[in-house]
This record gives sequence, structure tokens and C-alpha cells, in this order.
Amino acid sequence: EFGIAGTTSAALLGVMESVSGSSREALMSQMESTAELARAAGVAPGQIMADVASDTEFFSKYAKDGGANVMEAAIQAKKLGLNMSTVSAMADSLLDFESSIESQMEASMMLGRSINTDTARRLALEGDLVGMQKEVMKQVGNEAEFNAMNTLQRQALAKAFGLSVNDLGKMVRDQEVLNNMTAEERAAREKQAALLEKSKKTMMDLVSRVKEIAMTLFTSLLPAFKLIGGAIVLISIVLKPFIEGIRLVLPIVMGIVYALGVLAIA
Repeated sequence: EFGIAGTTSAALLGVMESVSGSSREALMSQMESTAELARAAGVAPGQIMADVASDTEFFSKYAKDGGANVMEAAIQAKKLGLNMSTVSAMADSLLDFESSIESQMEASMMLGRSINTDTARRLALEGDLVGMQKEVMKQVGNEAEFNAMNTLQRQALAKAFGLSVNDLGKMVRDQEVLNNMTAEERAAREKQAALLEKSKKTMMDLVSRVKEIAMTLFTSLLPAFKLIGGAIVLISIVLKPFIEGIRLVLPIVMGIVYALGVLAIA
């Protein structure tokens, strides 16, 4: 379901249960709602679920309301070309108060304008990870502003938000694409995400079916394997005396052959 393996789905459901008092049925419904949000955003739900399930420690630290905030953050990150490991690094960096404030001041000095990480830090602390990402983009500026920065300025700005320059560049570029996307392009993106989810689910269903067939075949042939194994054991038991006899007689026979050979030469 949702285009992810059963073990991944079970792991995700388990960690959701650990931070929520809701029933399993309610959490499954929440996962379906997340899938709908992902589809509406043009993102494959399976990618979101797998991304969140890959970092259960982050989920446990920041999840609210059964983890709906983390799911929504994963969707937002995927729209910007990122994943949850990047969101995790961003949040953890912002909540390292002393280091974050120092990096903020350094970035402000390098850019010649005020960079304020306070709001993003507060949002991270509150578990509003979508709001945190949006605030970071607000502080960074648009693609034209980013492209005008030199290497040291980009490094300082990325450091202020716990990002690599590469990830920050992705965020800026993909946000620009989203801002300029037409309604037709958004619809095409949603359709592509739906097709990707469908093809992935079809492949997973096929793999599951092959496993079922293999297990059924193995179960059916197991008695035959046991019978053959038993026959091999029985044959080895029957032949053992003959083999032992040959092992004992062989040195004698070899001795006689050797003696006859010597006499023949003489």
C-alpha cells in the first residue's frame, strides 16, 4: 500500500503509534490523507512514506499529532528537491542555539544584510517543519539573489541554516520553478506522480505474487525433497558395509598385485 514495502509500512506505522494515542485505524487514515496531500502536490506518496520511515529517530523527536507535521514536512522537502535527512539537519542545526546564532551573525556580515534565524528556530522548536522550511526560503531570497552571491557568501548562508551549498541551491531553484509553474504544468506533475505511484505499486504487487508462488512451490515440493533425502540416507546406510569392506580389502589386493609384479620381473 502507498507504493512502499510491507516492512517499511509496518515500521512507519509502529513509530507513529509510539508518539500517538490514536488507534491503528486512525493512523492508517492519516497515512491515506498524507498520500492525498502528496498527490495534490505532485509528489509520489510512496516516496514520502519511505523517506519518513528512513529516519525514525527524527520522527520521534519532532512528531506532533501522530506525525502529521513530519509527513507534511517531507512533502514540502520533496517539492524542493530535498529529503528528510536535509530537513533533519536543518532543524537540528537551528536548535543548536549558540552555533546557530554565531552562523547567523557571520552570514549577515558576509551578505551585508540582516539574516535572522530566530523565527525558523522557533518554528523548528514547535515542530512546524513546513513553516521552518518556508521561513528559511524567505531569509535566503530568490534565485536571482542567490546567483548574485559569491562562493563565501553562499557558504555562510548555507551554514546559517545547517545546509550544504548544494542543498540550498536546490531549494532556491525548485522554489523558483514552483513559483513560475502554470496550472497545466502542476496538473502534469500531479499526473506524473500518480503514474509513478501506480507503476511502483504494480511492481511491488508482482514481487509479492512471485514470492507467494515460490513459497507455494517450495511447500509443495518439500515432501518430495524429504523423501529423496531419506532415500539417500538409506542408500548410504546399506552401502556402508560394502564400502568398509572394500577399504579393508584394497590394501591386501594392492599387496598381492605388487608381489605378482615383482615375481614376473624376476
